[in-house]
Amino acid sequence: MKSRFGVAAALLSALGAAAPVSAKTAAGALHEAHLKAVDADGNGAVSKSEYRTYMDAGFAKLDKNGDGVLGADELSGILAVEQFAVIDVDKNGRVTRAEYTEQVLKDFDAADRSKDGELK
Repeated sequence: MKSRFGVAAALLSALGAAAPVSAKTAAGALHEAHLKAVDADGNGAVSKSEYRTYMDAGFAKLDKNGDGVLGADELSGILAVEQFAVIDVDKNGRVTRAEYTEQVLKDFDAADRSKDGELK
């Protein structure tokens, strides 16, 4: 589970949600700075919809060559090799939007300790 949170923290940091976190030192949990950046309506909580919208927009930002998939080169310096392997479900060396979204939603569910559909 720690690597899953590390994936979320690293991706959020790369997308400008907080101060950069290197792949090797990514925190094991989402931080308040991450959540503030994603809280679109400013109500102090991040809904699954807000999280997904932010992370969906982030996919395009991370896809530097615009080919619709994320290669290890595009996530180099953001994710450690082990973290990339978590997202690359079919182990083909590329992360599709579907694989990315699946991980994003798993990250949200794992971080939602109260299971109320919001991160606070």
